[in-house]
Formats: sequence, structure tokens, C-alpha cells
Amino acid sequence: MDERRAIAVPIAHTSVEKVIAACSAAEKVADWIELRLDYLEEVTRDFIGSIVRSFAQLTRKPMIFTYRPITDGGRAPADLGHRTDIWRAIFSSVQRQENQSNILFDLELDLAEHLAQHAMLCPWTQVIASFHAFDSLPDELETIYLRMAASPARILKIAVQANDVHQVASIFRLLERARRDRRALVALAMGMPGIISRILGPAYGSLLTFGALSSDGRTAPGQPLVRHLKEIYRVNQLSRSTAVYGVVGKPIGHSLSPLIHNAWIHQAGCDAVYVPFEVSDLQTFIREIVLPGSRRVPWQVKGLSVTLPHKVAIVDHLDAIDPLASRVGAVNTVVVQRGNLIGFNTDVTGLLQPLLSRMDVKNARVIIVGTGGAARAAAVGLAERGARLRIVGRNEKHIRALTEQVGAEASFVHELPTLSGDILIHATPVGMAGYQAGAIIPTETLEKVRLVYDLVYNPIETDLLRRAREVGCDTLSGLEMFLHQAAEQFFLWFGSRPSIERGETIAQVELQHS
Repeated sequence: MDERRAIAVPIAHTSVEKVIAACSAAEKVADWIELRLDYLEEVTRDFIGSIVRSFAQLTRKPMIFTYRPITDGGRAPADLGHRTDIWRAIFSSVQRQENQSNILFDLELDLAEHLAQHAMLCPWTQVIASFHAFDSLPDELETIYLRMAASPARILKIAVQANDVHQVASIFRLLERARRDRRALVALAMGMPGIISRILGPAYGSLLTFGALSSDGRTAPGQPLVRHLKEIYRVNQLSRSTAVYGVVGKPIGHSLSPLIHNAWIHQAGCDAVYVPFEVSDLQTFIREIVLPGSRRVPWQVKGLSVTLPHKVAIVDHLDAIDPLASRVGAVNTVVVQRGNLIGFNTDVTGLLQPLLSRMDVKNARVIIVGTGGAARAAAVGLAERGARLRIVGRNEKHIRALTEQVGAEASFVHELPTLSGDILIHATPVGMAGYQAGAIIPTETLEKVRLVYDLVYNPIETDLLRRAREVGCDTLSGLEMFLHQAAEQFFLWFGSRPSIERGETIAQVELQHS
């Protein structure tokens, strides 16, 4: 194997015809192609040899053959005898194949140990010994690594589930251990919290990362698309000196922030990457991933975007916040400066700029639906510009706290049909891609307002905006707020102003194809 960092594209189809078509597509974007033989229907020992010989001649790209059992997330029988027979047939079928260095065989750890203990014929210089854990991060990860390192396999692979992003620290410790041991290792964390290991892992020694051709071609949870690894994150251009920025939230897979910020970073020529951080335990994330004095990862976080549900909670973990963020009581931007975490709120500017370009808000009657961080930003920003506010929510405590802060009137969600005003601002996640909840704003409310501003930006055309236009309202998409607040974040981190127009073009193309 050409032991440099590379992107492998997995091909997992039930028919030979589909495999051939997918290989043709993968050849254009992959460094390596992994063929998942366990997906093929009716695999037998007699059949597998001829099919592997045919597959090995499909492409000039190097190939990894995998026959994953159900115990390791695949579809093959778990029976050790069956798997041994299958691999004997595969080894025999390719032993006279040219360019042997361009073929690897991925064997599960138990099978590799079995073959080694029984001194069975095996091309160990072409073998990946792999271990998978799909439920959680094993406590004995170091012990598993030592078992793998004791095998004759040339390459080791560990793929484990991460249920929170701070667990990726274990992956980077293993990569450092393998570097010291001079062992070739592929190490990654599965699941959305583990995606950072798939992006940054190659820069820290992981031999491969895996990217799917399409969203329905993923063979493991959290596996990104190959085009995202290459075009958004530019995985092969990252290094140990690359600064890390990212968006903190849960869920986070819908976020456009990595797409937009990485495009701006590339345009500015900065050695940086912006990644999604899916965080449940905010305190542990700050301590083990972000803070320079206590972090357990080798890469340095320089700045964060903060979104649901952490905009308020993050305040307790910061060394300082700017006056506007203090008035809002929520932070959506963190700058790491000389070991300190400084909080800012760019939501206010991001929200107001598109709105003020359309109308004067002084004395305007504004209905704000929601009481979270975005709603707070809207309330504070508009109150300071003389708007007359009504806060609508479900939680009496949250409604009261915000209304008292900005001098607004209060209503509950069930009262929405009776309300009217000049502007309605929707500041909840309802309608966001991946968020399962029914509409909360009735059409009869929309009939009694002039402009509807939906802070949800994915999708651009939300159900709320569609219904608002149908009844004659002016509308404002959350994409405009998103881009303006993101541009302010970029300025805080890098000191330059990115192109809003470029960001809008990129976002619209991505959302139309997602």
C-alpha cells in the first residue's frame, strides 16, 4: 500500500452489475476502493474466487476486499469456519494477480488471530486486521490495540462508536501510540460525534478515511460523503499545524456552517478547518477538547460557533463575554485567545441586518415565537431599536424572564390565533431539517401580520414561509440571518470580512441538492 493518507470509498451492493457501475463512479474520486463482498447475494466459496478476480480488474485504483460478518456490522455469517473457507478461496483466487501491492484484505481481529494461530496460508503483507464496536467506545481500547499489534497483519484498523465528541480523544491517543510503535493504523470513531476523527485523523497518522459516494451508500454511521471530505474539508491538505474551528450543537448534521466557513477559509488562504462538533456533555467537551490547559487531543481549537441547545449553557464555561452577549444572555460565538474563552453574540447583528434593510422597526409590533438563544437575540436587538415586542412560548418561567428583561408582553403558544402585528419572527427549531415536530404557528396568525421572518434556514423554503406567502405576507428566510451572523463570526476569528454573496450561492446549491 502507498502508505500516505488517502480516502477510501466503500462499495456495498447486492448485485455484481451495481458493483461494477459504482466502481466506475468511485474511480473518479477515490484513492482506494473498498468492495464489501458481504453485501453480495448468495456468496459461496466456489463463487467468491471468480468474482474477486473479476473485481480486481475493474479499476486501476487500489482495492480493499472486505467480507464483514454481522457481528462486526456486516452481512456475512459470523461462523468462523465459513469465513475461513471464504478467505482461503479469495487468497487463492488472487495469488497470481498482478500488482499485488494494490490489493488489501480486511480481516476481523478474531479471524486474523485464528489464521495466525493455525499457521494458515495468508498474505500478511496485504492484510488489515480490524476491530469494530458499534454500540459504544470500549474501555479496553488500548488492550485491543495491543492484540492487533501482536498479529502479523501489516495494517491495523479500529472503528468504534462515539456517543459524544470528547470520546474521539481516545482515537487520537491510539494514533500517537501507533506512530511511536511505527505501526500503520486506520483509526476512526463512528457516529456523528465521531466525524472529527474522519476529518482530522489522516493529518495525525490515520492511513485511511472513508467517504461514501452518496447518502444511501454509507456503510457505517457518521460516514461523510467523499465529495465533502475532498471539497469542503480538504482532508488531504490538513496537517498537524492546521487550526480547528467548529460548530457546537446537537443535532448538528443539518448545519450549513462547515460548508460556508470552509469555503470562506479556503478563499482567505487560512491554514484552518471548520468541523461539526455534536456535543451532549458541554462541560466535558470544553475541558477535554477546547481548553488549552486540559485538552486531551493534539489539535488546537481556536474558535467555536454555538447553536441549539448550548447557546445559554455555554456562558457558564467562558472566561469573559462581550457586553452585547451579556445583555442577550446567550453566546453563539467563542474566540479562544491566549488560553481564555471569550464569548460573543453575532446573532443580533445577523438577524437585524436583513430585517432593517426591508423596514423600519421603531414602534413596529413584533411577535417573537420562542424563548431560546435566537429569540433572546431578536428580543434584545429589536427592543434596543424601539420595537414593541410580544414574546410567545410554552414555558411560563422562560417567557417571564425574557419579557421582564426587554419590557415585552407575554403570550402562550395556544394564544397565537388571537395575535396580530407587523412582524412575526419564528425562533424555534420547528421546521428544521431533521427536526420532527408539527407546525406551531397557525395560518390565521399569518393572515394578521405583514412580514414573517423564519430563522430556520435548512430548508430555505420552510412550510411556514410557504404558508405566509400564500396569504400575502412578505417573507424573510433564515438563510440571510445565518450568513450575516456567520460573516461576523469569521471576522472575529480571522480579522477579515468574507463574501456574503459567495456564501449565499454555495448554500443555495447545497440545499437544492440535499
